[in-house]
Amino acid sequence: MIFLSIGLPSRFAEWCDGMICALLQAAGERFEAVGANTLEEIALALINSPAPRLVIGARQPTDELRGALDRAGTRFVMALDDPHAAFGNLVTRHRFDWKEAVRAVAGSCVAMMRYAAMPGALVLRADREGKDPLGTVTAIARWLDLAVAPAEIEALVQQQSDPGGFAEPDGDDCWQEAISAADRAVVDGALNGYVDYFRGAGLGQMLWARDLFLVGDTPDLSATETIDVAGPVRNLLFGPYLTLPPGEWAATVVLAVSKLAADISYGVEILSGAACLCLGRGTIQPRGEGVCEATVEFTIAEATEQPIALRVANLRFAFGGRLALAHVAVSPRVKPRPYIPAELTAALGL
Repeated sequence: MIFLSIGLPSRFAEWCDGMICALLQAAGERFEAVGANTLEEIALALINSPAPRLVIGARQPTDELRGALDRAGTRFVMALDDPHAAFGNLVTRHRFDWKEAVRAVAGSCVAMMRYAAMPGALVLRADREGKDPLGTVTAIARWLDLAVAPAEIEALVQQQSDPGGFAEPDGDDCWQEAISAADRAVVDGALNGYVDYFRGAGLGQMLWARDLFLVGDTPDLSATETIDVAGPVRNLLFGPYLTLPPGEWAATVVLAVSKLAADISYGVEILSGAACLCLGRGTIQPRGEGVCEATVEFTIAEATEQPIALRVANLRFAFGGRLALAHVAVSPRVKPRPYIPAELTAALGL
């Protein structure tokens, strides 16, 4: 039997994992705790584990797993938190590179958006249930049908009364001291749209900074400096390989070009997955040196492969010049409702 704890990679989610384990131990159950995000990973864990119970911690659960849970009506615990807290946990406690932490948290946010609405989810929020440890652990026990006496639950909570260790001096806010102010701005730009969503304000704009992109001629180099355009048609920059939820999107690519680089056009492509399937394309035609931009609209369907990347290329041979990426603003695109004037509605008999 499996017990699923799904959530953003924050301390609160890890606390929920631990409390499920503690409840099983109090119930006299033999178990093993593992991390898994796919049906295949869970199946392998079941095969390889000698324990009759498994506690699965999932931070980027797949759509295939979601479908299986929905069909089976499986109950699970879902731990939601501020995406910045998840980022801080990965950087300060798990020693992730900060750019990889951004990608991991973005991917986890998209997964949580799809799982939170499932009927089998016991949705717990760090800023709400995290302030009531006893009530939260009691709710977990009831939801997962774990027969643990109230006195035992109270004893478990007293052993670890601070969900996720939020009050510790080396808490998740320390990530702000671990990276520069400029890098913090990059993190905010990539994650603030999800912060808006989990606060109930709807999905906001993502601002992908040039730090998350790579140079086409030297793929191990971040596109933080100017790029030499001189040479044949080629990819000048690409990235950031971040996950986006399904929906209608618009990406505005902002470049700055030198005088020589303003004489040619630049192609922009939005790509998905390892196969780099094109979701949309556009052209940037500078009108002179300085800032230029183009907006590309694209659609992400449920079956669209992730992550999403963007590619900028010169469209003909360039004799010289330099280019710099300012940023890419990615925003949900709301389709206007179709409107038919009243007189036409009457004339059509609608």
